[in-house]
Amino acid sequence: MLDASVHNAWQLAKGQGSALTQLQFRREIAVCYLQQFGNPPKGKGRKSSSVPGQHAVRYDNIGHLVEPVQDNKKRCAKTGCTSIGRTQCSKCNVGLCVKCFIAYHSK
Repeated sequence: MLDASVHNAWQLAKGQGSALTQLQFRREIAVCYLQQFGNPPKGKGRKSSSVPGQHAVRYDNIGHLVEPVQDNKKRCAKTGCTSIGRTQCSKCNVGLCVKCFIAYHSK
């Protein structure tokens, strides 16, 4: 439906003497929207889960316990691990599989 609306708008502009091709017309619409509503998100993939100051808490070795996840499963936060489980660190509140728990909290 949006495609048909843009096409009809291009036809109207062309009828009023616009020399733009349909591709140029569509690009101008896109540029106008980007200028008005902001730029598209940069990069692909997940956002980093790292929070400033998190490393100090992560490596303090005080009060880190394995606890079951209450809701859905969580992805293991240790770099390189791809497991998804039902355990997390009670202090850091990040998903961790049992085999990565100690390694995640060690420098």
